[in-house]
Amino acid sequence: HPIYVFSMLSFFSLSIIINNFYLYVFLFIVLIIEMLRISAENKLLANNFGLEYMTYKKSVWF
Repeated sequence: HPIYVFSMLSFFSLSIIINNFYLYVFLFIVLIIEMLRISAENKLLANNFGLEYMTYKKSVWF
């Protein structure tokens, strides 16, 4: 999920630049939500596309 990784990296960079405690807390919360979202998305794709998705998943690094 490269778009999730790069959006989190961008937000993390912004948090460092601004250096605000609340942004770090928000980043942590968003990170947990994104991990849950990725897990749900993987299950949905596996259910909808089955073996084709599993084969694809093994062929990519993310």
